[in-house]
Amino acid sequence: MKMAEIKTHDLEEDLYSCVQCGYCQDVCPIYNEIPWESASPRGKLYWIKSILTTGFMRPSIQLDEDLVDRLFQCTLCGRCHEVCQTSLDTMGIWKSARAEVFKSGMRPKNLESIAGNLEESMNPYGLDADMRLDWADYTDLEEVPEKDEAAIAFFVGCTTAFKGANHGIGYSIATLLTHIGEDWTLLGEDEWCCGGPLIMSGDEEGAKVFVEHNIAELGRRAVKTLITGCPACFRMWKIEIPELLGKDLGFEVLHSLEFFNQRVEEGKLVLPDSDDVLTYHDPCELSRLCGVVDEPRKLLGGLSSGFVEMPENGVDVMCCGGGGLLQASDNMLRLSIAKRRIEQAKSVGAGLITSACPACNLTLKDGVGELEENIEVLDLVEYMVKKLGLD
Repeated sequence: MKMAEIKTHDLEEDLYSCVQCGYCQDVCPIYNEIPWESASPRGKLYWIKSILTTGFMRPSIQLDEDLVDRLFQCTLCGRCHEVCQTSLDTMGIWKSARAEVFKSGMRPKNLESIAGNLEESMNPYGLDADMRLDWADYTDLEEVPEKDEAAIAFFVGCTTAFKGANHGIGYSIATLLTHIGEDWTLLGEDEWCCGGPLIMSGDEEGAKVFVEHNIAELGRRAVKTLITGCPACFRMWKIEIPELLGKDLGFEVLHSLEFFNQRVEEGKLVLPDSDDVLTYHDPCELSRLCGVVDEPRKLLGGLSSGFVEMPENGVDVMCCGGGGLLQASDNMLRLSIAKRRIEQAKSVGAGLITSACPACNLTLKDGVGELEENIEVLDLVEYMVKKLGLD
């Protein structure tokens, strides 16, 4: 089949702007592991252009399983856009291309189970809604609030709520919110997936169902600020959802590190100092795609005099492999990318890697396990709670 006319993004105009310079190859986490032209951003752009534009002396190229697999061998980290000499909106191109794949019915088979889980359980893991608060069982809080009305909603996110290795992230954010006396609530079982996995797999209309439900639940509680510790959820709420709906949400959206850094600057949260030798991995969606770079470093500056930067950090961070549904489409590739990032942490002598993303947390831990290294991995909010003696 041929790709249909794409209305969400003017692909043809952008595709012809690619000058085939190859700068994207050097920084692409996929190409670094699979050094084939077809695995690089440049190669994928060429394939898409060939499908869209057939004519004199150009044989018709069809959308097939090989191209679909290549399109989903991508973490959606955005680094190709960061180095592009013609400033191509590669993220928009990948998003539009995946949307066309979804319409064609050729989505990778292992992504079908995610779609089925979302339809049945309102989360990508297919787990019961009453398990969404399992992480709260590990807190020392007398009660995790589910209020009828509150100024702040903590949107936990599925990867924090349902993955045991990430329960400490939910616990830590909840503990810090209570520690500084905030008026906050959870959505509890009323929280559905943010819709990010559906956007990433090309199903924008399906994502709207989840978005509209969550917005209604937030509105019912008169929420003024939404905070989340998941950059994928954060980017959905901050960027994708207003774009999807074509309107302002009517409430503030903050990543948990932005929120807690504000409270430190206001003097409401006081952090203890240490000399722990640690580093920080910037989640791609948080730093490169949403611009949250300074806040984690301000927090780390107050927590440890032993903070050291890894090579490739901030907006130039090397992706750990945890994004873009890569774990579902090619987990071995995800692990290979993760090991490269762990080697960078080793190179600066860090015994602890902090981050600010549940997907990065899982991926970095898996990378440490693959290399059998003695390196601890913690979300920065977990480290904050630990140093405050609240764990």
